[in-house]
Amino acid sequence: MIQHETEGRDRQRASRNLNGCRVLIFEIDLNDGPAILGRDAAIRQTIARTYRDLGLYADAQPHLERAIELRTRAQGERDPDTLTAMRDLAEIYVFLGKFGPAQKLHFRVLEIRRRVLGEEHPDTVDSLMQLAEAYQWGGRYPQAEPIAAKALELASRVLGEEHEGTMDALNELALIYVRENKYAAAGVLFSKFVQTQSRLLGEEHPDTLRGMNNLVDRPSDSLSTDSSFTSV
Repeated sequence: MIQHETEGRDRQRASRNLNGCRVLIFEIDLNDGPAILGRDAAIRQTIARTYRDLGLYADAQPHLERAIELRTRAQGERDPDTLTAMRDLAEIYVFLGKFGPAQKLHFRVLEIRRRVLGEEHPDTVDSLMQLAEAYQWGGRYPQAEPIAAKALELASRVLGEEHEGTMDALNELALIYVRENKYAAAGVLFSKFVQTQSRLLGEEHPDTLRGMNNLVDRPSDSLSTDSSFTSV
């Protein structure tokens, strides 16, 4: 009951946020100055994030597409704000089942971040994880596995073994192993995930419990079902 009331308040707050942002949007010309273009792009990104949080992914898409157009015009494609908008749009594409465009956009962001920030920057590591996830959701497991393995390797070194991002990368690679019927390898990672999360968050934390569920439900190597596995 308390959870439903909290979710209801969150949705009401998000709706008020949306209404306030819509008032601030106005028609602009792409020849306007960078400050005006950037302002409108920021508002649209806020609207898109709110739609995403509400699960209204199709409504978020056009705002992010417009934000990217404005950011690119005002700040260039390599600007961090532009890349963030591109990453967010790729994520929306995944939610909408548009895996091809999502993979292409995540790859583009990764390409730029590697060149501008370097391989071991946290934002580059994030792009690797996002690309692996897009391949995984799109059923391209052979492409996803080496990218996810590289993301886990870098996250462990750059962020630390127990960082939330490293745990996400570990869980993502484990899920890919499950999809490829590599249950023994998945079990090793799920076990490590549960042990770390139990120590950091406690055994009753939702992330720990989901990890335990994945570990317990891991089928034997002779089985090929993966419907019970969930992302954490």
